[in-house]
Amino acid sequence: MDKQVLLFTLLMFFLFTIFKADVASSSCPLDLSYVETFPWDTSSCRDPIDTQHCCETLLTLFGIGLAQHLKETSLFQLPDENTSSTCLSDFKVKLSSMSIQPSLVPSCFHNSTQFVTNSSSCAGIITTKDWKQKVGMLSSLDTSCKGDMNDQTRCSICIDAGLKVTSQLTSIDPKNATKCFYFTILYAAAVVNQFGPTDVGTASCILGLPLSKGHHIHDSSGGRE
Repeated sequence: MDKQVLLFTLLMFFLFTIFKADVASSSCPLDLSYVETFPWDTSSCRDPIDTQHCCETLLTLFGIGLAQHLKETSLFQLPDENTSSTCLSDFKVKLSSMSIQPSLVPSCFHNSTQFVTNSSSCAGIITTKDWKQKVGMLSSLDTSCKGDMNDQTRCSICIDAGLKVTSQLTSIDPKNATKCFYFTILYAAAVVNQFGPTDVGTASCILGLPLSKGHHIHDSSGGRE
């Protein structure tokens, strides 16, 4: 009888360990708290909903989290589909708290695998090390996207550099031009710019996130250095 109790205890411990590991593996590594506090323009996602612009805005908004994740882990995307699904569920919760329809997320992001690490996403790039092997240790992006992106002139130079690097990647992988462009802006916002993706100027200029009224980038060159 004692052996049966011992075996049962060991079995329950084993099952609990597996369950705990499974839960941990499906948790979202992105800190999405910025969704509720960042001054992004929510108007296209409110009635009457402008589907195209809303979806573009939500993709960019989610990109802030991916860029921050890239900054912290050197990984451009999420490890697996379960993690991606969990992050999108968390994203829906954040939007719902702002009275934005959570159903917009599955409507705009048709497949959660679009954010999952895949060697065929863009020229085989998975990490920042891969990026440097494809683009080079020091590209025009690295020299053009530093500093305060609130400055319109600096922003324009950065965007031009981004298009140049995207073209370079597209020449390697013509079928994934869109993903390569997305990787380019994630890298610029996360790795190149010292203020990072959660900075208003960086998110607005590099990621292209529309800002709420009262927030806009300016033309002066007297921004932060």
